[in-house]
Amino acid sequence: HARLRRNYNNTVAEKALDAPGFVDKFKSITESKVVNDAIYNSAVQMLKHRNGTNHEDLYLIDGKTGEIIHAHTTSEKDYAVVYDDAIKLAIAKAKQSGKSIIAMHNHPNGLPPTMDDGVSAFARGYEFGVVVGHNMEVFTYSHTSKNYTAEDCKKAHDIINQVTALEVDFDEELWYTVLEKYGMKVRRIIDG
Repeated sequence: HARLRRNYNNTVAEKALDAPGFVDKFKSITESKVVNDAIYNSAVQMLKHRNGTNHEDLYLIDGKTGEIIHAHTTSEKDYAVVYDDAIKLAIAKAKQSGKSIIAMHNHPNGLPPTMDDGVSAFARGYEFGVVVGHNMEVFTYSHTSKNYTAEDCKKAHDIINQVTALEVDFDEELWYTVLEKYGMKVRRIIDG
């Protein structure tokens, strides 16, 4: 079980986006090939679009049909998706029509999903989330068990950062264990 390497380089190896090792990571995210293909295609779009930047894109994908419910590609804040009215409206409409929402965004630093991601999934009622790193790492995550505060999120990540600061290799198991205390499950996808 290889550990994640710390890599804060936000450059994407675009030539590897269609390589079997990367493509295979998307084959078993859901039971549906159509949905998995939509997640993969969204990953490629956001990685190409945000290559070399610290900005994040957000895609909301219908968990039953693979339809792109909404794509937010204009965030200018580093390492964050700012939820504007268009995103909120798209979520509300999707929920009204009974759609299952999978939220997907990129992490320029390649790190796993954060507790903030899990809280966002809880607050917005996402089925689950997917994070794709600029280092080609792919993760799925569930929502937290309740709507935790920004202070709770900071505390959780302070614990993680205190330990990981001492490491050469990044111990993702600690990251996952801390988040599990808040009801959040994270899975790093090694291959399909």
